[in-house]
Amino acid sequence: MAKVKKRGNSWQIDYTDPKGKRIRKAFKKKKEAEAELAKRVSLIAQGRYLDVKKDLKITLGELVEKYLENFTHPIKEYYCENFKEYFGEKTLLSKIRYVDLETYRNHLRRKPTKFGTIRKDATVNREMSCLHHLFSKAFEWEMVEQSPFERGKSLVLKENNERIRFLNDDEIQRLLENCYLLGIEG
Repeated sequence: MAKVKKRGNSWQIDYTDPKGKRIRKAFKKKKEAEAELAKRVSLIAQGRYLDVKKDLKITLGELVEKYLENFTHPIKEYYCENFKEYFGEKTLLSKIRYVDLETYRNHLRRKPTKFGTIRKDATVNREMSCLHHLFSKAFEWEMVEQSPFERGKSLVLKENNERIRFLNDDEIQRLLENCYLLGIEG
């Protein structure tokens, strides 16, 4: 189904790659479009198609090692150990999917703190932020084709930052004095 057709002021090639994905690309001149289509059809026939993804064999352990060389901080080291423990140090980065990240976030929410209390959403967000940064750097360093975070919605939890605060004795006294001045009786 490879063809060249005119679309507005440009010429478009339309073909199917070896994996069955439909590809369309526009060119300014008809000769350029025909030449490119002929080249791609020829490469597909020879089994040397250009758009084949790189076969990356980088593990999470290798990424964490490279990451900690560039970003040393005790809390990041702690988080990275958690990542390696949960996902596995020998896990290929290409095998970690968005659903795995979502499952990890939910695992963090259920995991008790060292005091046995429930983790706060802010704590979970900080660790997920570090994992997001780890994969962003992996993409920049060309260790992965695409970050798994890019395939779904944000994994950030809504934080409740409200605090309950009690008045001290001086503040209570000033409040009562101001209430009296305003004519409020209690």
